[in-house]
Amino acid sequence: MITIAICDNAEMMASQIENLIYEICNHEKIAVDIDIFPSLESMAKEVSTSFRYDIVFLDLHIMNEDHMLLVENIRRADEHLLIVFMSNNQYYSPELMRLDALTIKKPIEPINFTNVFLQLYQKIRIKSHYFIFQYKNIYYKIPYKEILYFESRERKIHVITQYGTTEIFNGKLSAVEFRVARGSTPFVRIHQSFLVNYHLIMAKATDNVTLINGLRLPISEDRKKSFGQEYRKLLHHEMPI
Repeated sequence: MITIAICDNAEMMASQIENLIYEICNHEKIAVDIDIFPSLESMAKEVSTSFRYDIVFLDLHIMNEDHMLLVENIRRADEHLLIVFMSNNQYYSPELMRLDALTIKKPIEPINFTNVFLQLYQKIRIKSHYFIFQYKNIYYKIPYKEILYFESRERKIHVITQYGTTEIFNGKLSAVEFRVARGSTPFVRIHQSFLVNYHLIMAKATDNVTLINGLRLPISEDRKKSFGQEYRKLLHHEMPI
């Protein structure tokens, strides 16, 4: 699923974009969730509560200096967020370049919008930055870089983050391993019960790894060879030439 925020004080324009996105996603069989905000302040408040979006569409003509500062704060909070400004003119500025934002011309032309949207979707698919799952009718979306490790325990997957939080969902660790392989962060299987974020391993010994929070996790006997090979391969890519 991808999550989208639309911020436009013109309700008709926001509805047009929302309907167009739903049409595209229905045709392409893309799961999507859309939130509409009447003001940038209300959207920034939602983002500040740790809700993560894949794409935000913003009306450039409602932007003032304070609004630009809000967008800069949103960009700092999520460096992978795709920001699209909608404008009556094909407008570029140093501010937009600094925000790594795209612009799309208004009034919205469906064919052009569809092409832009599908290009954005491909960017999200090619390099996924989030692990998304559902538990008890609640969707969770956690950046891969924040996950210390996944643990399989009592027929449930425990997602442990570097901030000390733990989320739970039903599943198999082998299925999780397959999913994260398509993400932007490498995870390594050290044990039947543990799948670990390679970037958050501080030290590796013969039979255990130490994570950046000081926690030690065991390397099972049957995983020592395969994990050792994968670890050396990843380490080699980071070694200075």
